[in-house]
Amino acid sequence: MSSWWQDLPTAYGSVSGTAKFRVDPEDFLVDEELSFTPDGEGENVLLRIQKRELNTEQVAKALARFANVKLVDVGYAGLKDRNAITTQWFSVRIPGKVELDWSQVNDEQISVLEVTKNLKKLRRGVIKCNRFQIIVREFAGDYSALSEVVEKAKTCGVPNYFGDQRFGRGAANIEKAFDLFSGEYKPKGKVERGMLLSAARSFIFNQILSARVERGDWNSLINGDVAIFDNNDSFFDIQEPDDVMLAKLESMDLHPAAALFGSGEFRTAGVPNQIETEVVEQNIDLASGCKNNNMRMERRAMRLSVHDLQLEKLSETELKFSFGLKTGAYATAVLREMINLTKG
Repeated sequence: MSSWWQDLPTAYGSVSGTAKFRVDPEDFLVDEELSFTPDGEGENVLLRIQKRELNTEQVAKALARFANVKLVDVGYAGLKDRNAITTQWFSVRIPGKVELDWSQVNDEQISVLEVTKNLKKLRRGVIKCNRFQIIVREFAGDYSALSEVVEKAKTCGVPNYFGDQRFGRGAANIEKAFDLFSGEYKPKGKVERGMLLSAARSFIFNQILSARVERGDWNSLINGDVAIFDNNDSFFDIQEPDDVMLAKLESMDLHPAAALFGSGEFRTAGVPNQIETEVVEQNIDLASGCKNNNMRMERRAMRLSVHDLQLEKLSETELKFSFGLKTGAYATAVLREMINLTKG
């Protein structure tokens, strides 16, 4: 992993060992759960597909070729890692009553597991949960201390950092964002442009969050904070947290939220506003670039709930982590709280 990302402060002291990560594709399994039940009818065929060492766009293109439709007629709810074995849903719009034998799509990298129908095309973000099973190898460290951190993360969550994959290998997306904003680089289309803009403000968010982790109040509501609900991402300003808010904070239904920078007001006050203002000033080129490229101010929870977190000792040097995360969260943000990982 990029060392600058790994060096961001952790919530529970220090990590409890080292291990190798993603040695084999089977070491990183992801299973996507939709936030709705398919209609069972309509002109959109819904396919639950297991893919191996392919990214989501590659599978979408393969489905479009097989069905002889435009790529725009293929939908998916989220992007999944390439260096993994992942299960996710796709939709393919096929007008009329044409029936295709989707088993013909199957090969060494694509397996169609389930076929149904839906009235609407799949849209990004309609995911209830992504479930992970991750094996790390060559573990060297204190297993007892690791187990204690797992228990803390299970009940108290972890800092909701954007994962290092958001920033590209060696943080290349940040460098390209600087060059984009200075006029020295022209992105290869809208997709790359959006990726670089997202990387820029994700970097700023991580810096705000790291400042709160250093203070020890990343998981607390303090005067002047903006709070965000866990289940629907709606947020509101806080003058002073009351007992109801604190109870929702304790139950993980409410979290403090940091800025995803863009045009608009911070809405924070006091210390939270001071922290966000200082981080933006320290990263003024990235911040100005986001603003000048019509990104709007949004909010993201600083705390991430980790569902059904389990640690299993497969051997003295092999461990398996199992857990679920809401869409937009990063499994690496969970693991970095516990182990210093290197790519296998």
